[in-house]
Amino acid sequence: MLDITLIRKDPASIEKKLAAKLGKVSVQELLQLDKNLRALKTAIEKLKAEQNAASKVIGNKRRAGEPVDEELTAMKKLR
Repeated sequence: MLDITLIRKDPASIEKKLAAKLGKVSVQELLQLDKNLRALKTAIEKLKAEQNAASKVIGNKRRAGEPVDEELTAMKKLR
């Protein structure tokens, strides 16, 4: 199994080595899928951070006895 970091670093070399075994091979589609996956993971982490921040605000407001309806509505939109 090939490590994706190795493929990212030197795709031409990987293509050349794979071509020797399998014939003409392109790793460009794999690299594009990897790029999309990393972008999605970043977006998910950002949304999780927003959700965690909102949860802290809601918890603090509930402890203080303040209404949290607006925050709960905003939190539902994140999901």
